[in-house]
Amino acid sequence: MRFKALIGIIAAATLGAHAQTETADTVKIISRPEQLSIIRNGNKTIVKAMIANDDSSSVDIYSYTVEQTPKTDPPMIDSDKWVMELPFMKEHPDKTDKDQPVHHKRVITGMKNVYWGWIFNYDGKSAVGNCFELGVADFIGVEWSPWRNGPSFEAGIGFGMRRYLAPEGTVFIRQGDTFTSARADNRTAVDHSRWDVITFHVPLMVNQRIWKKLGISAGAWINFNTYSVANSQWRCDGIRYRETVKGIQQELITVDLMAGIGLRGSIAVYARWSPMNVMKQPYGPEFKSWSIGASLDF
Repeated sequence: MRFKALIGIIAAATLGAHAQTETADTVKIISRPEQLSIIRNGNKTIVKAMIANDDSSSVDIYSYTVEQTPKTDPPMIDSDKWVMELPFMKEHPDKTDKDQPVHHKRVITGMKNVYWGWIFNYDGKSAVGNCFELGVADFIGVEWSPWRNGPSFEAGIGFGMRRYLAPEGTVFIRQGDTFTSARADNRTAVDHSRWDVITFHVPLMVNQRIWKKLGISAGAWINFNTYSVANSQWRCDGIRYRETVKGIQQELITVDLMAGIGLRGSIAVYARWSPMNVMKQPYGPEFKSWSIGASLDF
């Protein structure tokens, strides 16, 4: 029995050392154990032995504990290269300089560049008045930073809307395949006449930090103008009329040039130039526009 107990203690010590990938050493040799117990608790194995003194008047208890460290597999994705960045969240605190953001080569962004601006039309704007635009340029995107203090390159997918107003005293109408505006007669009071264009954005931008959080951004937006509708309301002889015009033949794809300056991850001002006609010719008014506005989570 004592020989078997000795073998059990040595085996437990060897098992614990092997679990920790270390060379097995002799921990203790017990020649005459009175009692032996082996207790397993989670990752720990405890071996207790009662050893009688030479005069047999008392016994000593020897205890040996082995703790096995679970093996963990390395992550499949390098967290230093891929990071999910959400708007209005604080940056990672692990940085050497409090003014220098943590460098990541690739960052997945979400709900970035929420914008609102005012549109100014030119070059044949007689049939269309100024109004506003709003949207989220980067509903989801990827930003790539090849150098710590150099520029970053960004691409994403977003959506937005542009609203145009008919000039005062006119309403948007469709005559055959042509979309245009017509002046109301003296008996008609126009409440409103507005034309909305729904767009999906594909922004391709270059960003550069200038000083601390201050940065600039420039590039192009590819716009997919998927839906267009005009709504008008007027009163004539005490009767109110409403009309909706659909099937407007807008250009499916247009490209805008963008530039902005502001605080990275916060607020900025931007300017947008739209040198392409919104409408296919000769099915609607021919005009170009530019806009200025504010952007959140720039």
